[in-house]
Amino acid sequence: MNLSEQEFELFSSVFVSVLLYVNQKFELFPQITSTKLFLGLNPEQKFSVHSKLYDNIKIIDEFLVENPDELTPEQLTIASQFKRFVRGNFFVERFLTKYAIFIDEKNNVYGVLGLTDPLNEMIDKSYLPLNIYTTLLPFKDKIIYDGIFKSRNILFGGGIKGELKEIYMAAKQCNRIIESLAKSSSSTRRKKQTSNKALAPVINELKKSISKISLSSDDPAILKPTLSMLKSSLMLLEIATDSPNNWVEIDKISRKVLNSVKQVEKVIERGQRYE
Repeated sequence: MNLSEQEFELFSSVFVSVLLYVNQKFELFPQITSTKLFLGLNPEQKFSVHSKLYDNIKIIDEFLVENPDELTPEQLTIASQFKRFVRGNFFVERFLTKYAIFIDEKNNVYGVLGLTDPLNEMIDKSYLPLNIYTTLLPFKDKIIYDGIFKSRNILFGGGIKGELKEIYMAAKQCNRIIESLAKSSSSTRRKKQTSNKALAPVINELKKSISKISLSSDDPAILKPTLSMLKSSLMLLEIATDSPNNWVEIDKISRKVLNSVKQVEKVIERGQRYE
């Protein structure tokens, strides 16, 4: 859930070089002329340099041309990607093995890695969802934060938690978790979900078996709506298997399933009256 030691060293070498350039260009802290001195700044001072960079992001182009620290082509590519930063308020919604889930104010869902320490070791899970202000940066094919975040220790109720959970679950289901800022926006388009061909023969066998079932008026009342529920559920399974992206048809058939369930509930209610 965080960069490797080698990755962090590469990122840090590039990012600090850019920040030193910004610091010198805008004369924020003229006495700071080296990486060691920059790292000695307090968080608020560093935050002011970060902010100056994001407020004047086109300075990256000047940095790339001048290349004051003689960075390698790989390092310059990394620096150029910083122009795709995303800054603002985020909710840290949960921690996964791969990354932490960040949700912004537009309900975009990001998979974010820590720098030297995993985010789940920096943030107490009991505080989730946690509202923070930070900046997300691209690093190769990953998303990281810029090392500074300001949190608001506010406990949110079930309503907010439930809404954020649904935003995450929808993004997960539709493959819309943003895992890279370095790529163009078109790369985050929803991946088409393919059918599960292995289920098809099983479904066909079930359909054949169910078609052989016949009921009479003497059978228990619960059997007819239960059989109807089984048939509509099988129809739902079939369309969900063959056309997992056909939400209109899936919704239509799911309503049939719900109607069947209601019929089952009615029979149960009638039976319970005479217990």
